[in-house]
Amino acid sequence: MYYILFSGCSSSLNYLKALAALVAIGLVLPSCQSMPTESGQLQNQHKAVIEQREAQMAAVNSWELNGRISLVTDAEAWSGQLYWQQGAASDYFIQFDAPSGQGAMQLLGSNEGVELRLANGQSFNAKDAGTLLRQETNWDIPLDGLWYWVRGLPDPQMPVKLTLDPQGSIQDMKQNGWHVQYENYQQYGAFSFPRKIIIQHEDMRIRLIVTQWTVS
Repeated sequence: MYYILFSGCSSSLNYLKALAALVAIGLVLPSCQSMPTESGQLQNQHKAVIEQREAQMAAVNSWELNGRISLVTDAEAWSGQLYWQQGAASDYFIQFDAPSGQGAMQLLGSNEGVELRLANGQSFNAKDAGTLLRQETNWDIPLDGLWYWVRGLPDPQMPVKLTLDPQGSIQDMKQNGWHVQYENYQQYGAFSFPRKIIIQHEDMRIRLIVTQWTVS
C-alpha cells in the first residue's frame, strides 16, 4: 500500500494534480513489480533450443557436406565448390575446388595438427587451421567456430547472442566477433541441417550453400 501526504492543496487545480499523481503511482508501481523480464524468458528459450540441438547432433558420429562457397574481402573474391568430411572434432578433410583450378586446396586435420595442400604441390603444416589459412592464403576462416556453425550450433566455449526463427531454429547468431545468418534449413533423414549460411566479420564475407548432407 502506498501513502501520499498532501499539504496546502487549497485549490481544485492542486487537488486534481495530486489525484493524478496518486493514480499514476497506483498504476505504475505494482506493474513494475510484477512484470517478468523478457531477457530472462529469451535466455531460457535460447538455452532450451541449444540443448535440444546439441542432443540431436550428439547422435551424429560423422558427417559430410557438399556445397558451394564464396569468400569476399575488400582485396579479393573467390568462389568454388566445398567438400567437408568430418569424423571426430580433430579428424577432418576439407577440399576447396575452383572452376579454373586456381586456389584449389585441401585441409587435413588430425590429433597431430593440420596440413594444407595447395594445387601447385606445396604443403604446409601447423597446429591451428585458422592460423595456417591466414598465413598461407590470407583467408580469415574461423574453422574452430565453423565446425559448430555449419551444424546450426554456437561454439559452447564462446558467449553468444541469438535470434530464433518462427520454427524455433537459430536464425541469427553473433559470436566471437562474427555474424552468422541462417537463411533456411533442410531436413536430411531424421536431422535438420542449415542449407544457406552467411558469415561476416569486418571485411570478410563467407557465403555457403550446402547442396547435400550425409550423416552416420
